[in-house]
Amino acid sequence: MKTLLFCALLLQADVPPPAPLLALYEQAIPCTVVDAPRVPAEVPAAQLNDYFVGERSVWPVLALDAFEALGPAQAAEMAPGLLLPDLDQALGRRDALGRLRRAAASGAQLIITLEDPDPLRQRELLMAWCSLGLCPQAFYLPRGATLRLADLLPATYLSAPWLAGTPEWPLPHRPLELGERGLLLLLEADQRPQGRVAQRRLADPSVPLLRPVLAPIQWRLGGIEFHVSDGQLHTSAIGQAIMALYRGSLTLWPALGRGQGQLVLWASLGFAWLSLMLMVFNLAWLGTGLWRHIRPIRNKQEETHGAG
Repeated sequence: MKTLLFCALLLQADVPPPAPLLALYEQAIPCTVVDAPRVPAEVPAAQLNDYFVGERSVWPVLALDAFEALGPAQAAEMAPGLLLPDLDQALGRRDALGRLRRAAASGAQLIITLEDPDPLRQRELLMAWCSLGLCPQAFYLPRGATLRLADLLPATYLSAPWLAGTPEWPLPHRPLELGERGLLLLLEADQRPQGRVAQRRLADPSVPLLRPVLAPIQWRLGGIEFHVSDGQLHTSAIGQAIMALYRGSLTLWPALGRGQGQLVLWASLGFAWLSLMLMVFNLAWLGTGLWRHIRPIRNKQEETHGAG
């Protein structure tokens, strides 16, 4: 049995604590104990948050049905998070996409689930959802916080309340920073919040509402910049053209079976870039043709003017 003496508590777990976990503990729970007891209290590591209770506040993160049950005033006041479904479950379903768009317009803050913290996958999902008019404002890591966070885009991240790979070591119920990325823990509906967290349910009326400030999201694709702030996409005219092509290509694939979301994304990206290249080629060809037509006329006019 491995142990860790932490703030006069002897936390028990089956694995030794990794160094990044200790840094997160020190970040969230500053300990000023001078005289440690000779026989410290010995508790399971999973009970960490029962001994370090902070100022409680909760940001509700809801499913679509639960959000739609809110009144307009409630939705505007809470501005709850809304977890987007898997992309392949939404493609080709106008009713589902329409409901999500109405929820976003009513104040829901959209969140993408990242099963694997892969930078390429993150950009694929951003392009797909933004092309559908549903730009996310945060990302959720259901497997827990990970040091690979530094490889992902600067943004706000929600995480299961443990460090990935070592579920015996829970994370403090506090907003954290890992890999220079903001991290907010997302608890299940039946877990008791012991600090400032997000939770998959409406907040208890006795617990203050948390309104996190979600960081803007910026990324580049093929030299084109995209920027999402408050759920709104900002990009150049070429970026808007790419998004339109991306959206059009996504609509071509609703017949694909579920589980083909990755193929859809790759096909959409390829189609969008191919379409953009064809558009640029056609414009260049048209410009060259016009120049070839205008140039003889201009030369003739210059010769006539010179003769006169």
